[in-house]
Amino acid sequence: MRNFIPTNVARVVFAITMAFFGLRHLMSASQMAGMLAGWLMAEALNHISGICSIIAGISFVTHKKVNLAG
Repeated sequence: MRNFIPTNVARVVFAITMAFFGLRHLMSASQMAGMLAGWLMAEALNHISGICSIIAGISFVTHKKVNLAG
């Protein structure tokens, strides 16, 4: 139980990072979709991965379904 605070701080920092990357996927979707040149529905895949990253970040902060989100 003595590692409670560092573990929670690391979990929240990781969640913030995941949410930030998810937001960046949504905000610059056309640029990131350019990296998937030749893929079908590249921009839609980019939106889906951004939404999943945001949901994973929320899951890490709320500590619900963490294994599934990870």
